[in-house]
Amino acid sequence: MTFLCARRLRRFVLAASVALLSACTTSGTAFNTAGLNQIVVGRTTLDQASGYLGAPPVDVWRQGGSTLARWAYKGTIATDAVYFRQEAWLRFGPDGTFQHMEDSVNLPLNRRPRTAEEADRAAQAERDRAARQTAAVPAQATAAPTVPQSPDTDTVPVPAVPEIEPASLAIPPSAAPAASISGKAAPSRQTNPVRKPAASKRPPPAANPLLPAGTRVIPGVTYPVQKSH
Repeated sequence: MTFLCARRLRRFVLAASVALLSACTTSGTAFNTAGLNQIVVGRTTLDQASGYLGAPPVDVWRQGGSTLARWAYKGTIATDAVYFRQEAWLRFGPDGTFQHMEDSVNLPLNRRPRTAEEADRAAQAERDRAARQTAAVPAQATAAPTVPQSPDTDTVPVPAVPEIEPASLAIPPSAAPAASISGKAAPSRQTNPVRKPAASKRPPPAANPLLPAGTRVIPGVTYPVQKSH
């Protein structure tokens, strides 16, 4: 008995769900209400407004030189017992640009077209914010590329290479290579004998015939002279 009651209850719930789903109907075209903030008085055209709202208007009326466009969406459940509805009525002037919103239904309070002054202030505030962010970012030096390391490898510090002073380009004569010049061998250097100055070549003192043989002559000393008979 309990099993039969539960089975009948499930059938009833399923039938009610199917009836509700079959009774759901929609009319109009859903549109993006956030796009209303992009519409500016005296600047936005009808085609641009359709792009911002993500859908074309469901109704358009030409009245003299102006145009009235209506964006609307309505979803109903169980023969209008429960429904959701949104509408936006926008007026465009003879020049084709937006003039004002004539009517709205169930639109968020922060979803409204803007005047030209409001749009200019918002654009200036955005430029100032971008300039402050650019000035706050310090100049980043170009970092050296890093080489990815395996977790199994160790990092070994490498000492800095000392600065090498430039070597002198002067080549000493003794180290100069014996290079051939114009196809001829370079002449070899000859060592000349060292010549003594003429002052160092003094003749030996002549023997005094008046002094005995072997006598050393010292200047300033008086020697006896032997007379031969």
